[in-house]
Amino acid sequence: MHPLEYELHWERVWNYLMLDAAKALQHQLCIPGNLAKLQQCALGVLEDHYRTSEFNLESGLLISNLTLQLRQNFTEIEVLRFFAWGDYLSGLVFSRVGEFFWSTAVFGIAEVDHPDWLAMRFSEMRDELSVRWEQLNQELIQLRFSDLDRTICERLDISEETLLTSIRMVSHYNAFAHIWHRRMGQSTPEELMEVYALGKSLGAKRDVFETAICFPGAWETGPQRELFNFELK
Repeated sequence: MHPLEYELHWERVWNYLMLDAAKALQHQLCIPGNLAKLQQCALGVLEDHYRTSEFNLESGLLISNLTLQLRQNFTEIEVLRFFAWGDYLSGLVFSRVGEFFWSTAVFGIAEVDHPDWLAMRFSEMRDELSVRWEQLNQELIQLRFSDLDRTICERLDISEETLLTSIRMVSHYNAFAHIWHRRMGQSTPEELMEVYALGKSLGAKRDVFETAICFPGAWETGPQRELFNFELK
């Protein structure tokens, strides 16, 4: 990634973290740590930046200043968790194709041949997902964007509708990851291979390249596993 691209990416992540909407939905978005404290620490740096910089052409300056505030007020472990969230679980929904595909597979299992044990497991997941996603939709219906949120939308050149869609997708993926872990987390390697075979069959029927289908559960094999806080749900 080009240095300016990296800077712009983290500028978006930091603005996302500053949202009042993010604070209201911190649990659903899996944002780690004391978000209110982080927002208080970063607010002045961001306000100074947007007051003095019309265009961001100094790669690393804004993020260095924000990270300095972060390291002055949080432990290194807390800092690493915030950065891991920005890399793995923030609004970059294109990086979460695994959760997207397998959440659709849970509802599309009848399209291809499948083992009986998996039909039962996916049925339980469908029931739980339907309830949880409806709860999330009700929470989002009640969400109201603040003046700060609208200012951040202007900074990022996105509409409130686009922001709400991003929040909905990320929250849905997080809910799916929790339910998958609870229902499938104890599956044997042999069972997961059966699930993977089903996924490839479903992908072939839907004209999805096999290389685009991740091994089931791969989304929790990295640093994001801790960010999901599986033990809390």
